[in-house]
Amino acid sequence: MVEILGVMGGNKPHVRLTDAGRVAVHQLKNLQRDRAARLWHTMDAFLRWLFDTVGEQTPINPSLFLATPGSYFAGIEITGTELHQALAYLAEHDLIHHIDTDPATVAITPHGVSCALSGGSV
Repeated sequence: MVEILGVMGGNKPHVRLTDAGRVAVHQLKNLQRDRAARLWHTMDAFLRWLFDTVGEQTPINPSLFLATPGSYFAGIEITGTELHQALAYLAEHDLIHHIDTDPATVAITPHGVSCALSGGSV
């Protein structure tokens, strides 16, 4: 993907993208713009994080997810809006339950636990 051209003057090596590297960057940029793929990833990553972090139905502030490695897709951060959309979908399909606290929290439902344990996708 990259070609190391050598060291000039004892400093850092010069590196350039190969043709394959340019193709990979182009594909990554296209993936970053794929709204459905971003939402799908956000839902899957959040549900798995929720299960791994709090286990069985313990409420947690969902915004904490945005500080985790799972909150990145194709090299860029998931936005708060995308997380909100993912939470709405997960709640609509009974995978999480919103809890009216300040700040708002969510808990995983038994259906959400089953989904997380299946290793499949939402």
